[in-house]
Amino acid sequence: MCGICGLVWRPSVRGDVSPRSNLAITAMLDAMGHRGPDGQGRHVAERHALGHLRLAIIDVEGAPQPMSSPDGNVALSFNGEIYNFAQLMEDQKRRGWQFRTRSDTEVLLAGYIQDGRLFDDMLNGMYAYAVLDEAGLHGGSGGGRLQLGIDPVGVKPLYVWEGPDAVLFASELRGILAALRALEFPVAIDRRALAQFLAQGWVPQPGSLVQGVRKLTPGARMEIDLSNGQTKDLPPRTLPAARAGNLEEVLFASVRRQVIADVPVGFFLSGGIDSSLLVSVAHQMGLAPRTFTVRFEGEGHGIAAANEADVAALVAAHCNAEHHELRVNADILLEELDAGLAAMDQPIADPACLPLLVMSRFARDHVKVCLSGDGGDELFQGYPRHALTPWKRRWHGLPPQLRDAARSIVQRLPTSPSTGLAENLRRIRVGFGLLDDPEYIPGPFSGPNERLLTVNPDMPDWMMALPTSDTAMFEADMRGQLSGQMLPKTDHVSMYASLECRVPFLDLEMVAFAQSISGAEKRAGGLGKAPLRSLLSRYLPDEVTKRPKHGFRVPLTDWFRTKLASSIRGRLLDPGQPVAGMMRRTDLEQLLAAHISGRAEHSIRIWSLLALQAWLDRNGLSHQDVGSAQDLAP
Repeated sequence: MCGICGLVWRPSVRGDVSPRSNLAITAMLDAMGHRGPDGQGRHVAERHALGHLRLAIIDVEGAPQPMSSPDGNVALSFNGEIYNFAQLMEDQKRRGWQFRTRSDTEVLLAGYIQDGRLFDDMLNGMYAYAVLDEAGLHGGSGGGRLQLGIDPVGVKPLYVWEGPDAVLFASELRGILAALRALEFPVAIDRRALAQFLAQGWVPQPGSLVQGVRKLTPGARMEIDLSNGQTKDLPPRTLPAARAGNLEEVLFASVRRQVIADVPVGFFLSGGIDSSLLVSVAHQMGLAPRTFTVRFEGEGHGIAAANEADVAALVAAHCNAEHHELRVNADILLEELDAGLAAMDQPIADPACLPLLVMSRFARDHVKVCLSGDGGDELFQGYPRHALTPWKRRWHGLPPQLRDAARSIVQRLPTSPSTGLAENLRRIRVGFGLLDDPEYIPGPFSGPNERLLTVNPDMPDWMMALPTSDTAMFEADMRGQLSGQMLPKTDHVSMYASLECRVPFLDLEMVAFAQSISGAEKRAGGLGKAPLRSLLSRYLPDEVTKRPKHGFRVPLTDWFRTKLASSIRGRLLDPGQPVAGMMRRTDLEQLLAAHISGRAEHSIRIWSLLALQAWLDRNGLSHQDVGSAQDLAP
């Protein structure tokens, strides 16, 4: 697990530009230094360069990067882990490759040289790479080529900026921004991406908040011609086809592959189905898992709702785990507020970044790698929307008069989080909103709240369409929330703490198996993730396996009304145009007042605005950097 970066100059820039290349690489490495505390490396030629930050996990002493071929014609900068590297290594040895290291990095280097552009078709792992082929061994002009690619799930991110003078790439958007500043290239914000972020809570791929920067979509491969800087997309690597199997065997194999490391490995344990199952599997395999969880302390409904530490402790005890529990209160999380916002790199409207950062730092004191349950909900339909979608299709087939009558009743239900009956009624209102809106996007400023934005989000068609089948729902989950929101958050926040986070549910064999199970089978029993619950019931008591989905919550509602009330006013009500002109000042003032007074619940909307404003402030940007003045609504 590392960070990568690099650039290729275009013909419009003449002469020896290697000093400017070094300047840009240094800026990117410095901006992303948390991704690689164990070492830095660079490969700088006259017209192109690679950079690398290393978090050493496999062959700790023997695999520095960028790694070059014996003849020096090919160099590789790689971020991630290849879980089947041992098998690939044996095949490459039989074909004549003389290994100098024990690393998965060299497996990628040998794979490109032996098999060409589509060498990553054989990889099972999470990865982003840059292969510099200066001799044009596998295509390109006489000046050679540089190939970029990421894994087919999109676990490891990679951003690319294409300008008139150069092409830049980096593992994080902050790396691109640092290079643009160092090279004195202009930076402009993409106003459409701003609106999309506020509408759904993250920017849909391949967009980004910076004009000219795209985030590679899952499985994407592209090449850059070293002679002229021209780019072109190569055929992407797609997800594997559905393959039937035995869940226990497939999951055990996935965990077995992903605990391989030359450094200590642990498990995030929230107490939920997914993380509990991974820890249970490790225990059944004869491992003594190290587990890490957070216990929220304090008073109030929000704190109680956020706490799963007792369940996590129960799971750890059943699995004879070496359990580590960090006690966290509101003051501790508030102290980490700015760090949590910064850790996300590009803003994401998910306050779970705060406890995730605290837990990642806590775990990093004990281990260098943690396994996470990310992906279980998407693969096995664990979210409420999965159970709701079949009912949604039926609802929209009912007479309009009946639906209008139901709407008038639901509008009278509570809007703010509470306890007891009031909270149950509020949840009914939220669920009805999901059911009633055919184009519902569960984001901060979606649905009726979209009217508060001064710019139309113009969401992609694939996000707006109601899934019509299990296949469509699976594709939307993988292409949307998982690779657009969940995985970037986990990658950026854990790496901000210099901790590698692996996701066994997204092992390619697991993905293929999950596709072979029908939605009805996954939703059996009404709680979602039925196959996972059934397997877990063999290892743990019903009080764990039959719990409804909980989630990683943060008590924002009370914070924004008490401890953070004055702070959010100061941060968001800028003397100029607030949050880059995406809202009218009067609307923003009314939204804050309604929440702080308790008349309405706007905590996730306030959080999204806070995350956006923090990103703008960190990068010295404002509404003046958003496109041109005439593009903005008054």
